[in-house]
Amino acid sequence: MHPLFKAFIVAGLAGVLPGPSAADTPSGLADLAGVKGRDGESELLARGYTFHHGAEAKNGKITVWWNGVTQSCVEVLTQDGRYAAITTAPVKECEGDPR
Repeated sequence: MHPLFKAFIVAGLAGVLPGPSAADTPSGLADLAGVKGRDGESELLARGYTFHHGAEAKNGKITVWWNGVTQSCVEVLTQDGRYAAITTAPVKECEGDPR
């Protein structure tokens, strides 16, 4: 696991990171908030994203997606089977071999 990703998970579990806001959601992905995980995955793939890696978190599952066309990296928090938050992630989070 990438060290930066570990730091974000630890900080998130400790409650250090602020909660997501609408401003944190990348342009063109806001409509995916609240959708079922499987539907969100299909939509991300249709929009040019590829799954990079994921990890279990205390409050759900975090998956990281890369869009090679837009050169953007996003993190998705899934809780109770639905997309709870979609946030822009540092491009470094999507570097290296996908896991």
